[in-house]
Amino acid sequence: MIADDSADPTLVVCDLLGQAERQLAALPTRDVASQSWRDNGIAAVASDAEEAAQLSDDYGSLFIGEETTVAYGDKTIGANHILPTSREASREVGEVTERQCIRENMLAHGITARLRMERYGGGRQ
Repeated sequence: MIADDSADPTLVVCDLLGQAERQLAALPTRDVASQSWRDNGIAAVASDAEEAAQLSDDYGSLFIGEETTVAYGDKTIGANHILPTSREASREVGEVTERQCIRENMLAHGITARLRMERYGGGRQ
């Protein structure tokens, strides 16, 4: 995740928790995953945008802007698709994502989708 001081802290925390949920709590191998994160996990703070770009040079998927969430890519649109920009499409993607996350007991992922629907894309509120 790349965020500067203009990023909404609530969204940043929810997105980080959503990823932590996937990597740790939801895994039957959470003990091994926790040890792996402890021994090999990296959190870096960049001093400027150029350094942030260098640090993120090896990303798998790129989600730009606070209206997007990795949960959309994980659960709904796939890594090689472009999220539609119309508000209706965002609402539909958000609702499908949230339902899928609930089915899979990935509640923090679902919360990241719910926050985006409430703030940017309609949906149930």
